[in-house]
Amino acid sequence: MMVKVLVLMYLVNVAARPKMQSARRLQSLGAVVAEDLLAATGGDSCSVVFITDGSTSSFIVTKAWQQWRGAAVFQTDPRNQKNNVTDHLQLVRLARQVRQLSWCTVVVVVSHDPAFLAAFAEWSLRGRLLVWSTRLVVVTRLALPQLRALLPAYWTFAMMNALVLNMEGDSPHLKCVGYTYLPYSPSGATVQQVAVWTPKRGLYLRSDLLPFSEKFVNFHGADVLVTPQPFMPFWGGEQRQAPDGSLLSTLEGSDYQLLVAVAEALNFTIRILPSVSWGDAIQKVEERASFICPVYHIVMSVRVKRHDFTFTHEFSYLSFAMAKPSQKPQWQGLYYPLAEQVWLAVLAALILVPLVYKAVTYIQLKQREYRTSVAAVFQNMTGMLLGQNLPRRLPSTSSSRVLLAAWLVFALILGVAYRGNLTASLTLPKYPSRTETIPQLVEAVER
Repeated sequence: MMVKVLVLMYLVNVAARPKMQSARRLQSLGAVVAEDLLAATGGDSCSVVFITDGSTSSFIVTKAWQQWRGAAVFQTDPRNQKNNVTDHLQLVRLARQVRQLSWCTVVVVVSHDPAFLAAFAEWSLRGRLLVWSTRLVVVTRLALPQLRALLPAYWTFAMMNALVLNMEGDSPHLKCVGYTYLPYSPSGATVQQVAVWTPKRGLYLRSDLLPFSEKFVNFHGADVLVTPQPFMPFWGGEQRQAPDGSLLSTLEGSDYQLLVAVAEALNFTIRILPSVSWGDAIQKVEERASFICPVYHIVMSVRVKRHDFTFTHEFSYLSFAMAKPSQKPQWQGLYYPLAEQVWLAVLAALILVPLVYKAVTYIQLKQREYRTSVAAVFQNMTGMLLGQNLPRRLPSTSSSRVLLAAWLVFALILGVAYRGNLTASLTLPKYPSRTETIPQLVEAVER
């Protein structure tokens, strides 16, 4: 294929647009309709890239538009329709340069040949000619069954911001009908008629559907295939066993949570398409088998050669740093080895046992024979609890001796437990909890 670059970005003042005769308007119907359509939708100030198949009709449409609008025109050689892929990609590469140099671009493809339109859909996708902000207008004359079969068959026409202006009928009933393909609608994927242009009425747009409408505002509950790769903390998951024995997969990560929020807002269901590697995940998106690869991608020179980055997002992590919590020397360290309930129980026993001991001794002996005070008994019990000494005078009754032996055993067990816990707390100290969240930071730090 010989690619002829006829005109490259020449500008003509819109205010100086010449008046065309009615015969010329009918002859270049596609140009007039596209002109009115873009003016009605706010795209009349964009740069225009023409791609034609070199036929006489496409030349007339292009020539009529050039009279008032700056444009870049790319024309294939009509004598050689069996063009190779290299020439196709060369054409797309030049057209893509025009698109990258313009803040707003409209690509107009003029051809009545279904084979040429199918070829354009293939190599424009491969050459990354279009992005969503680029408006694609296809001016053609096809039978309606051909058109309805063409639009859903190619990603360029089905999923991009594309509109087909199909010239139907003959003079004086000649008209141009605008069609767009909606992949997601309440009734499913469908071809919608969005505009009609006739010489008498001019342009008529549907009030409920814009010509260049957002196709992805509402997915209407459709399934969307995504190809993630485990990459924590952005995307990850694990398998858990359900009560019935089956394995349940749970997903987590910041990018997963973000995709869940987007799915709820745009009304679609996430479906995971397995991939074996990063290259396989990206390849599935390039082949349009998957719709999204929902993992954080850094802009790299290697990736720029294969992908367009519409927006560059930079992750800025907010964090705070604090010293490791440490224990301060304090007298409460002697108190921590035992729980508060244990200390209360020991105190209660230290008060009740001397009273019981005094009462038992008093009942069994006559008051004149035993005159030891309660304070002395309490002192002796406290000394035995602390492992100091035994009473100087042992009781003579068996019941008092049994109570004293039980107290000694209690003191032995309590002492061993206390010393063991004290050694453990000194060997493996329990540090205060660390500050992890903003509310904890507010409570812990004195501002």
